[in-house]
Amino acid sequence: MPESTENIRHQIEQIGVEIARSDALLDERGRLVEKARAEKMTYREIAQLLGMTETGLRKSQKAYLARVASSTSLEALAS
Repeated sequence: MPESTENIRHQIEQIGVEIARSDALLDERGRLVEKARAEKMTYREIAQLLGMTETGLRKSQKAYLARVASSTSLEALAS
């Protein structure tokens, strides 16, 4: 029996909510990593606390900083 369109719509909406929550958590992690680095914590120490590899943390932090720089540039253009 095929799923109803309403059920599919509901599932898509739920995925959207989860993705937004995930993005917010990634941004919070990025901010906390920057604070930790400012306090002289090493990437290795932070990665261990997060249950990540050091390389994975460095890559994710690089992506976070690129997103922040991009959004800051867009906000400056809009002003």
